[in-house]
Amino acid sequence: MMNAYFLNIVYSILDIKIRCNFACISEFATFMCEQLLATADSSTSDVSGLHAKLDRKRNVDSHNASVQEKFHVRFHEGIDDLSGRVKDFIAQQQQFSASLCNSFGQSLGHL
Repeated sequence: MMNAYFLNIVYSILDIKIRCNFACISEFATFMCEQLLATADSSTSDVSGLHAKLDRKRNVDSHNASVQEKFHVRFHEGIDDLSGRVKDFIAQQQQFSASLCNSFGQSLGHL
């Protein structure tokens, strides 16, 4: 009878020990799962932020390319206009110079 009583106590102690270990393991597993979920949430947030940043960069790059193209077109239009005005100015100066030469020649011819 003593052996049965002793075995019963040993089984009770082992049962308590196993339940305690299971509770500790369960708490640890719960803690690790919470940490894993927090890390996953943080990573997801980081990736979402990165995608948003890349979208903004694409929009800025697209806008910059558009503005650059408009500037290029307007710059060449301005250069072409300036070139035409310089040619007109040269032609006017040549006419004025020829007119002065003629006037000067006529003035010398009257002397």
